[in-house]
Amino acid sequence: MILSLGLLALRRPLTRMTGVLETPILTTVLLTLLWIAVVGLTRTPRPVLPLVLAGLTDAAAASRRPQ
Repeated sequence: MILSLGLLALRRPLTRMTGVLETPILTTVLLTLLWIAVVGLTRTPRPVLPLVLAGLTDAAAASRRPQ
């Protein structure tokens, strides 16, 4: 689940290239809400840990993306 949530953030460059969501902050807010919904709906016992690790996965993937 952590890798899936973290790698889901790789959609950000795709939305920029296609122009679907032109505002990066809107993309980030929608992604954050999706992460929280997934963790909430799966009834994860300790929800903060997967969210933090998903954020770190996103950060690691973002550092490897060409700007």
